[in-house]
Amino acid sequence: MSMQEMIPDLSHYTEGLHHSTFPVNVHIHKDSSASQASLSTSFTVVTLEQVKTQVQLDGQGFRVVSLAPPPGIESKQFTESLSPRQQEAVSGHVYETIEALLMAISSQFEAFFGDELSRRLNSISWDRLQGPDYTDSDSGPED
Repeated sequence: MSMQEMIPDLSHYTEGLHHSTFPVNVHIHKDSSASQASLSTSFTVVTLEQVKTQVQLDGQGFRVVSLAPPPGIESKQFTESLSPRQQEAVSGHVYETIEALLMAISSQFEAFFGDELSRRLNSISWDRLQGPDYTDSDSGPED
């Protein structure tokens, strides 16, 4: 699998990310100076709070390379207002999934993701309850 193919499809998060995120522009980097050649790729995500975030993906996972403040906010003021989760993200924390990284840097993405997850789980539960084979005995053994 190529690095380009490893970039997650963010198109299903259009309501959870700022429209300027799309299309996602990917930049592939090859470091041949290391003892073993390593590949990484970077791309930019803009949160609903309009924080421009440079993200890097390599063999370890996703990490924030930089956060740029929203328009009209000074860099010092922005840096001082970062939450503990955002501070952890900019300190080089590696995330296994892009969703975990986005939830760390954007409270609005976290709310969107939680709402979307709840909606999907409710839909699955409702579909199961409406199925022709559902009976009370399907709920599992009772203690």
